[in-house]
Amino acid sequence: HWPAANPRLSVLRTRTLFIHGRRDRVVPSEHVTRAARVMPGSTVRWLDDCGHFPHIEGPSAVNAWLRELVTEEGSP
Repeated sequence: HWPAANPRLSVLRTRTLFIHGRRDRVVPSEHVTRAARVMPGSTVRWLDDCGHFPHIEGPSAVNAWLRELVTEEGSP
């Protein structure tokens, strides 16, 4: 799936926050790193003790990061 998505990701100009569990066995960490690398304005946050569902496994951190994202200067 990655090669097909790559060209489309590089044209996005929306601030993007990737939240990824380091123990995710569904989506490889490398995919997140590559996507963030080609998307201007993107950020990656990692949860060490989480798998594929960081919003369930680490809700406090996820909520804090989302609040930070939407309250940053320049948010719509």
